[in-house]
Amino acid sequence: MKADPELEHITDVALRLFAVLGFDGTSTEMIAAAAGWDVDTFVARTGGRLKLYLTIMERIQRAEHEALRAAAASAAPGLPGLLQLADAYLDFHAAEPRFQWMWMHRWMGDAADTVELESYRESLTSLIADFVRPLVPEDVDVDYLLWTIVWSVAGFLTGGVVHSDVRARPARGFLDADRIEGVDPRELAAFRSFLHVFIKRMVAPA
Repeated sequence: MKADPELEHITDVALRLFAVLGFDGTSTEMIAAAAGWDVDTFVARTGGRLKLYLTIMERIQRAEHEALRAAAASAAPGLPGLLQLADAYLDFHAAEPRFQWMWMHRWMGDAADTVELESYRESLTSLIADFVRPLVPEDVDVDYLLWTIVWSVAGFLTGGVVHSDVRARPARGFLDADRIEGVDPRELAAFRSFLHVFIKRMVAPA
């Protein structure tokens, strides 16, 4: 079945607004106006703001899950495979930073009535934890290791970094709106290098 271009258009418009403003900060009227629709048409075609938000979050979850399941299935044994998984997660969200902004809003209490969405990440954590657990020393908590990677990627993609040498590497802060649209390739490479070093240190025996 072919996708409906009009529905795909308004879904993309809603994603952009939700990523910037959050679900709670985005009204039905805002989405409809940004898409060039009237409110009645918007509600009739999409089922309303909440249904459209849930559709978007389910798409994000499904795409993220598929990407990481594929990465886990093809990952090499041991540390190289763990680095592949980290790269897959980073690349997935770097390719579409708006997805990470959607999760960031949820962490801050956005759309608080939709708690059922959190169960998805519980299953994803279990999937990756089973791969990682044999690799880490006894004094490293696997769940905290995985979530430290998640938190780091989220912080990098949404908040940026204030570098110590601002003359050589200007700060890219939380309020830089262009971070929602894309990531500087040089910054991405630098962060990836750090992430690999961090993971290698965490799986090495004390």
